[in-house]
Amino acid sequence: MATQVSALIVSVEYRLAPENRLPAAYADAIDAVKWVRNQALDAANGEPWLRDYVDYSKCFFMGCSSGGNVAYHTSLQVLEMDLEPVKISGLVLNQPYFGGSERTGSELRLINDRMLPLVKSDLMWELALPRGADRDHVYCNPMVDDLTRGGKKVGLIRRCLVTGFSGDPLIDRQIEFVKMLEEKGIKKDFIFSDDGISRVTSDGDGDEK
Repeated sequence: MATQVSALIVSVEYRLAPENRLPAAYADAIDAVKWVRNQALDAANGEPWLRDYVDYSKCFFMGCSSGGNVAYHTSLQVLEMDLEPVKISGLVLNQPYFGGSERTGSELRLINDRMLPLVKSDLMWELALPRGADRDHVYCNPMVDDLTRGGKKVGLIRRCLVTGFSGDPLIDRQIEFVKMLEEKGIKKDFIFSDDGISRVTSDGDGDEK
């Protein structure tokens, strides 16, 4: 009998900026998703770990910080693709890295944050976004998605877990993102950590847990 595995993670190595600006990272992630689909279709010769342990009907995109950004934008591009037998059940975004031109309260409050000062964040976006794009490009600011090709696709996301921390300068961005998901009727959970206390807000019955 095969050993029970609770989760099997396939980690994606994607090209980095500034040598490879966005959407290069998204394209690499999409290639990885297609690779997984091809593994599922070739049960005889596929990767043994995937062949023996993966339930392709329960796949999630997961990412932390910039990886959360990549996971989100990759999902928008593959949710309309024929990935059978792979089914994307949802997203897990840990402190996803989003931005925007208008400063948020948390960015101003933590402008000189030791890990992510505002000037550093601005520079990283300048180096990562397509040349000539500002921080209200959809790759940076998903809240402008209704003005872009991504708007209609967001509603195809089945479920999304977002985690955030009050000491993160981007926490207000993450809260705005969760509100956008809620407005589009997407099942979402938001884990908010403040001084070591986690509060999970779920849309299941509207109560906090």
